[in-house]
Amino acid sequence: ELGWDLGCGSGRALAAAAVLYRADLGTCVGVELLGGRVADARALAAQIGADCDRRSAKSSPNNECAPIEVVCGDF
Repeated sequence: ELGWDLGCGSGRALAAAAVLYRADLGTCVGVELLGGRVADARALAAQIGADCDRRSAKSSPNNECAPIEVVCGDF
């Protein structure tokens, strides 16, 4: 399943969904119109992904997060 966040801003809600609902979501997709906010959201997504990868390497694959994708655009 996909989790959508329209107007995702800096991506905080997207990141929280990727961590909290990792078992239910295949991918979290954020759509944002403002380029600066897209850059912030993508940076946060990369940080969250790296943190989850580090945790899962130490313990188990169950600590993986749902992948995060951020799109710059409008509906």
